[in-house]
Amino acid sequence: MKAFALAVRFLTVIPWPGAPEAPEAGDFAKAVARFPFAGLVLGVLLVLLDGALGLFFPLPVRSAGVVAALALLSGCLHLDGLADWADGMGGGDSPESRLRIMKDSSCGPVGAAAVGLVLLVKYAALVSLHGPGRWQALLVAPILARAAMALLLAFLPYARPEGGTGATFAQAVSPGEGYAAGGWALLFCLVLGGMGGFIAAAGAAALTAGLRSLFRSRLGGGTGDAYGAGGELTEGLALALFAAWWGG
Repeated sequence: MKAFALAVRFLTVIPWPGAPEAPEAGDFAKAVARFPFAGLVLGVLLVLLDGALGLFFPLPVRSAGVVAALALLSGCLHLDGLADWADGMGGGDSPESRLRIMKDSSCGPVGAAAVGLVLLVKYAALVSLHGPGRWQALLVAPILARAAMALLLAFLPYARPEGGTGATFAQAVSPGEGYAAGGWALLFCLVLGGMGGFIAAAGAAALTAGLRSLFRSRLGGGTGDAYGAGGELTEGLALALFAAWWGG
């Protein structure tokens, strides 16, 4: 339960009780394997919120509320990472220059465009989803996004020698925790999402593999911003794939 609580506290703003006051390396490693469970918590909250909003608002308003809630429950940290990563990728000509740009807290036009496009994809996907496919997508997408972060943490060296957000997790985790996170995510997708969940999981796996290669070649490894970007891109893709399977 300590590892689960640590994962929820790291990935969300939810003050989940039971996290160790002074976590050790083993706690961080175990927490990475529980990242999909933190995504499941978010998914359950989104389903409940969507149901409550459905009592009063039409589908477009419900969808906007769910997208906003997902960002807020994550503290907007991953969207900020997406913006910083996009700015670095769009403005640097070497790994060092890209990392330097990513460290700048201001948001440039490329970063703003990336955030806007990802939010638009999420909203458009949810507007096209209704019935079982909708709640399945709301459960599965956050799980896959957090599993992608776990896999990137486990299979990429940390690019900043001075450390940073996510460094403690990246330096403690091993491939075993990454495989565990991926296994749990696949199980959740199959149980909760059926064929749509399997398609979303396959797409997320392909995207994660591509991002791993991209981060390694363009940044020299992973950073907190890159992990957040990976999560946001995976979440958007998962919702889009559910919309393709169920929407109409």
